[in-house]
Amino acid sequence: MANGYDAVWRRKSRTELPDPGVAEFLDYMGLEVGVAKNTLMGYESDIFLLSEFLHAREKEVLSASYEELNTYLLDLLKEGIATTTVLRKLSSIRMLYRYLTNEGFIKADPSSKLESPKAGIKLPGVLSTQEVEKLLNAPVPGSVLGMRDKALLEVLYSTGARISEVLGLKVKDVKLDFGYVRVLGKGNHERIVPLGEDALECLNRYLNNGRHLLLRWRKTDSLFLSRSGKPLGRKAVWVRIKYYCLKQGLPDNISAHTLRHSFATHLLEGGADVRTVQEMLGHAQITTTQRYTHVDKERLKKIYDQFHPRA
Repeated sequence: MANGYDAVWRRKSRTELPDPGVAEFLDYMGLEVGVAKNTLMGYESDIFLLSEFLHAREKEVLSASYEELNTYLLDLLKEGIATTTVLRKLSSIRMLYRYLTNEGFIKADPSSKLESPKAGIKLPGVLSTQEVEKLLNAPVPGSVLGMRDKALLEVLYSTGARISEVLGLKVKDVKLDFGYVRVLGKGNHERIVPLGEDALECLNRYLNNGRHLLLRWRKTDSLFLSRSGKPLGRKAVWVRIKYYCLKQGLPDNISAHTLRHSFATHLLEGGADVRTVQEMLGHAQITTTQRYTHVDKERLKKIYDQFHPRA
């Protein structure tokens, strides 16, 4: 066992991917490079699909040409596969052929001249302030789960934190007296994010009147708990949000990440500085935060087109 990469799964790969060099590549990525099992399974899936495409044309991975690889990627785009997904598959192909070339399976790398499709800017889904209000008001705080869910949704929108960051919060990370929460983000980078009055009120109610009823005999310092007293999981949050969206007549594609997008967009629309929003979101690069300004501009353009007499 190495990084979750077990021998049984490797042997299965050898039978499912008969092309020479492929199993060796997967072994190399799993055992020597040490990529995570999920990443390795992604490589296998990408290469398996490429292998199927080539076999249908009576070719194998080792005999594929630049033209055939390029046709494969173009076909994916024509089928409506997301550009980001095609980019990931291209990355897998390049890694594979770099390995095959370096190890002497082939003389020249046919993927070296493949061009990356332009991903473009994908505008994230954003709720209006009215829609956010409807969602946040959906839980009934009279019940224990209602208290928890309302506090959870309020924290998600009030902080703009990632769902993994919110579910990773400990009780000690919440500073009600000072009005902020301490968030541990990507790369273990810690940041302080202020909490709004509604979030503080809901957290206070949940901590004083609800959490101990969920905790019961268990011992955990996790802030948000499940019905059984264990740390709350992502799937449970997804189910609850879907339930509240259905209850309030909101779109069914809303997720916890939608509240993060809405948080950032509403701050920028209200005149917040981009770098301040960057700090609160925990973005390493300001260019990541700046995509929210595109959402703002898109909305402004729609309003202009709708109401300006000479639009």
